[in-house]
Amino acid sequence: MCRSTCPSAMSGTGASITRWVRRSPRRTSKVTLVVLLVVPLVVPLVEGVALGSMVGDPTCQHAHMGSLAAGVSLTPDELDELMLSSWNMRVATVGPGTRVNVTPLWFGWAGGKVYFYCRGQKIANLRRTPVCTVLVDRNERFPELQGAMFQGSARVLETVEDEAADEHLDAVRAQMGVKYAGGHGEPAPADTSGLRFEASARGRHWRWVVFTPDHLVTWDNHKLPRR
Repeated sequence: MCRSTCPSAMSGTGASITRWVRRSPRRTSKVTLVVLLVVPLVVPLVEGVALGSMVGDPTCQHAHMGSLAAGVSLTPDELDELMLSSWNMRVATVGPGTRVNVTPLWFGWAGGKVYFYCRGQKIANLRRTPVCTVLVDRNERFPELQGAMFQGSARVLETVEDEAADEHLDAVRAQMGVKYAGGHGEPAPADTSGLRFEASARGRHWRWVVFTPDHLVTWDNHKLPRR
């Protein structure tokens, strides 16, 4: 199950492509040459930095990772801090057709799940194809990058009854009410107690979405060894 994402499955990719080109010279093209040049640069980066913790697949977690990859992952407490303090996430959904739609959104975090309220193409996509990817990251300079990429599936809460039945949504409404107070440019009030994000299902497309991850990759480049 984890062969496509664990570092061991990716090792030697550049060498494999080189052998393939040498065996089949007639296949060599501009595209092949670009891949040949780029893959050896990309694979070490993915193996050494991006593949942090792999939660959700116990056969992957730490099983095939080098010490550098394991050493840059976020701890559970660090992941919670990232998710509770970050302002925006990006969600990638599939559609229309085979296109990928990526959108920044406000979000909540509870029970190991990501909650967001939105409308439009994202809802249409998730109703049809619930699989999606969520990315939360921060900082700009490479040595300071921190982030978490979740892969999993989303469920659209279609009715107020669905919302009431969700065990974490009430807490998420309170969390997002405080987090996004003053979120449209006005200053946040001094007293945020009692603030809630009370949005609910309305019209055809305004809905809450609950995203449940089954695979997680995290990184904190502050933990990379310095030369």
